[in-house]
Amino acid sequence: MNNFYSIIDASVFLKAHVINPDQEQCLLLLNKLKKSKILIPSLWINEITSVLAKIVHFGQISSQESQNILQLALTLDVEVVEPDRSQSQLALEWALRLNRATAYGCFYLAIADSLDIPFWIADKRLYNALKNMNLNWINWIYD
Repeated sequence: MNNFYSIIDASVFLKAHVINPDQEQCLLLLNKLKKSKILIPSLWINEITSVLAKIVHFGQISSQESQNILQLALTLDVEVVEPDRSQSQLALEWALRLNRATAYGCFYLAIADSLDIPFWIADKRLYNALKNMNLNWINWIYD
């Protein structure tokens, strides 16, 4: 694949639609990426839904706001990638390499790595774990 494609972490979408210090930057990035084809792993909408439920539970947004954001996520022009066997194996390898307790975020890495496409991150902890690895396909939202 070429750089016409990009993959975005669920955090990019969520931070674009929930008030936070990175909201404007994430909105700008999503607008910029409309010129390319955005890929997401099949677990992306599950992550979006889980985070929305969590932030409603803790009073950060209303139930109605969560429904509106979920509707935006469901109608976003993206291509869903079902990770294959090699990408699933690669996700586990990334999780072990980064000493992560879960592999959810590592599926984004595995897909971007295997397809050689840019991966955009708004998750500061994941980005910090990756930034010194000299991976030219890793992009922080402020890059």
